[in-house]
Amino acid sequence: MYAHRLIKAGIELLPQCPLEQGVNIWNEDILRSIETLKELDRLLTIAVGTRPYKWILDMQGEVSLLTGIKVWKELHDRHQGESDITRPTSFAVFSPQPAGNLNISWHTLWAMEMSVDKEKGVVIYRIPHPGGVWIEYTERIWEGINDNSKILEELKKV
Repeated sequence: MYAHRLIKAGIELLPQCPLEQGVNIWNEDILRSIETLKELDRLLTIAVGTRPYKWILDMQGEVSLLTGIKVWKELHDRHQGESDITRPTSFAVFSPQPAGNLNISWHTLWAMEMSVDKEKGVVIYRIPHPGGVWIEYTERIWEGINDNSKILEELKKV
């Protein structure tokens, strides 16, 4: 395997993992998402010998930002189960706006705002960007997943 050759040569590999609906994350099944990503990160660490670096959520995709945050909360910031080395160090959100991409952390989460517009069928997030601006992201409503702005407030609780 080429990864092992690079690692033996002293090159650190830091894989980035896109979060893809129906592949490694499911809006409607958080537990399946948690188990799948935990196993993927464990395999990257143990079988390949790399340290998972970053999960990536494409804001133009079919995964709710709240789903990504819920899974991140369970696997990373709570430090449950596995060693720190098996958890990615970053959760990034690709943003189509000029300010560019951003990493989501608990500091970001605490400042983030969310509103639900049921008439238009959308959820709007306002997310602070380190560049000193706010990114506004809109995703469609998924019933039971992101259709209640109180969900974000619950996620902010430690």
